[in-house]
Amino acid sequence: MSRRGRRGRRQARRDRARWLAPLLAIVGAVLASLGAPRILDTLATPGAVDETDWILLVPGFDEQVQTPKLGRGSRVGMDALSLVPHSFGRSDRLLPRDPRPIARLEIELRPDSAPLGVNLAPGQGSQGGITTLMLQPDGWLDPSRSGVAIQPGSVAVLLHAGGVASALVGESRTPLVRQPEGSIELFAVDGPVHVRSVRAYDAQGASIVDSDWTTRAPSPLQRIAVALAGAGVGLLVGVSAAGANTVAGGLLSTLPLLLLPGLVLALPHAAWLAAVERLFLVKTTTWEVAGMALTATLLPLAGLALLRSRVLRVGRPSRRELPLALWVVGAVGVAAVGARGLHGWSMVWAAPGAVFLLAPLRLSEGATLSRGRLLARDAPAWIAVAALGWPVGLLPAALWRLVVVVAQTPTLLARAPRAGSDVLFLTLLAVPVGAEAALQASYLGEAWASERLSGASLGAGEDASGVIAYWSATCGDDPAEVWWFGGSSAGGAYQLGGQPEAFFPGQVHSALCEAGLSIRTTNFSNGGRDTFTFSRALDDLLAGGTPDLVVVYTGVNDILTANAPVTRAQREASAAQAGAAGGRLREVAQRSRLVAGLGLLARPVTRDASAFVSAVPVPDARDNLTRIADAVSASGGRVLLVPELTRPLIDDPLAPYRSMQVELAEQVAAVAYVDVVGDMRGADPEVVFVDRNHLSKAGHAQLAAHLAPAVTAQLAPVAP
Repeated sequence: MSRRGRRGRRQARRDRARWLAPLLAIVGAVLASLGAPRILDTLATPGAVDETDWILLVPGFDEQVQTPKLGRGSRVGMDALSLVPHSFGRSDRLLPRDPRPIARLEIELRPDSAPLGVNLAPGQGSQGGITTLMLQPDGWLDPSRSGVAIQPGSVAVLLHAGGVASALVGESRTPLVRQPEGSIELFAVDGPVHVRSVRAYDAQGASIVDSDWTTRAPSPLQRIAVALAGAGVGLLVGVSAAGANTVAGGLLSTLPLLLLPGLVLALPHAAWLAAVERLFLVKTTTWEVAGMALTATLLPLAGLALLRSRVLRVGRPSRRELPLALWVVGAVGVAAVGARGLHGWSMVWAAPGAVFLLAPLRLSEGATLSRGRLLARDAPAWIAVAALGWPVGLLPAALWRLVVVVAQTPTLLARAPRAGSDVLFLTLLAVPVGAEAALQASYLGEAWASERLSGASLGAGEDASGVIAYWSATCGDDPAEVWWFGGSSAGGAYQLGGQPEAFFPGQVHSALCEAGLSIRTTNFSNGGRDTFTFSRALDDLLAGGTPDLVVVYTGVNDILTANAPVTRAQREASAAQAGAAGGRLREVAQRSRLVAGLGLLARPVTRDASAFVSAVPVPDARDNLTRIADAVSASGGRVLLVPELTRPLIDDPLAPYRSMQVELAEQVAAVAYVDVVGDMRGADPEVVFVDRNHLSKAGHAQLAAHLAPAVTAQLAPVAP
């Protein structure tokens, strides 16, 4: 093509950009403004429940946490109040703050809502118990309204003044329970519940509760922010399309790139919550994940806009060229600044970092491109390294450099293909290195450690080498040494974070100290730990001291962890058999957080649970406990086995485990067993537990009261 033809094509593109980009920016602003509620509901952190009308009961955390970190619990979005169950199906519960008896109840659920649980509490003086109903999202649940169609399978509740609670199913009303007017309690049962409104009235028709969460519309400032963001996206589309040969071809090549951000906005909150849990993003909220995903999906469109706008194209050198020495000195200086805060071997970032920053010189010399203009285009990469440091800044710098290099493709192919391929290879190599460094520098460096993920994904608990004391305390002179082994139920659980002395080992310690015993208590319990972990860690622990008594509180992490097709013992044997074959490569892969994250992402969404076995089956648990007992008794100590408490619904799966503990205590002289399950069988599970097996403060106190005499009896021979 002649120079005149190329000049005419560039002029045509500029002419298209003058009208197409502003037009699409306006269209994007209008569409974003219209979709502001949906966009904000997906990306904006929702509000808290207004507790002027409702009493909010939160399971766990000693009933004090109001704002869940990962998206569970209660929240008010743009068009509904959402209730998302906590661990093991436990849900926040809402009770009206107004104490007047409720005679009529109207509830509207969003169509995508899971069933809502409603507890109907009888009024004062009634002999009846609580009635629980499940409400389906089939429209207004108000049988008193004429002309309102209630679909078959839906349930409407009417608390009559005469004291009869009725359910309307289809077109027939069935009495459920006779009771005086009572109160209500709302909770989620099996997935996220989205409540649009709740209205309750007394026997005289006066309003007790009138909560309508559909009226929480975006504020003007929020709409303006969303509209500006939409205008920005429209501008990117316009610039990208205008840079193509034809407007139609440009739009057709650009619009598919909008499918990814559209998918991000269309995904429900439950999908982001599943992503957080699937990838173990333990400190990232679902809304932060959605926001990062939206940003990532817009990057291809932004890159295409930059490439088609031709602002990154670099011409030939001018008469006044940037001195080579200035580039070298600048690269070395930025590399040194980016290495700040690094120590020891990590300082090696500075040397290859300087080479990375000097790489565009290869383009400058090989393709005779202007050094000054090339450095100006590459400046964002330098700024990212200088501002963020090498561990975090390398990834954005490499991504930007990739766009800059691709922008020079026509020139490089014609003048210096070898120089272009060298720089492109170095840039592509820097992308995974930068991703790995960024992950290692973030909290994911710890969360995605292979030893932690092996426990988190397979129910294996921490690696034996990571067993350290969670809490320790001493009272008196020449104290007896007591160690506690258990999972999160005995130490480190979420609901008592920062209060290690509130767990039952700490409360037993306090009780024994008040009774005049001299005792040193060390609690090695923590999340995911099981008998396998402690049996393998015991040799290292005994090297630091010898206990007089080891109290073992296990069960749930051993046998209720059917998440893998092989047991922990089988995995250990397989690893030993593999030996050193491929050991170095395996070690590198295990240390890589990028490999760990890709492995988490590649896990199947649905798994054949029938092929899974417990991490520590009962026979293996017996072997582990025997191993612990032999080592402890050899050092002159004893072992006290305590069966783990659980809610009644899972008592049966733990029965064989408890039978094994009883049998082991009968056969081994150094082992004793205390039946706390029988002692606490009459306790109220709603008071004792915050979920299926974690105890509340009251539960820890009750268990400690039963354990203190048993621990005292085992320490009697060594008491001063």
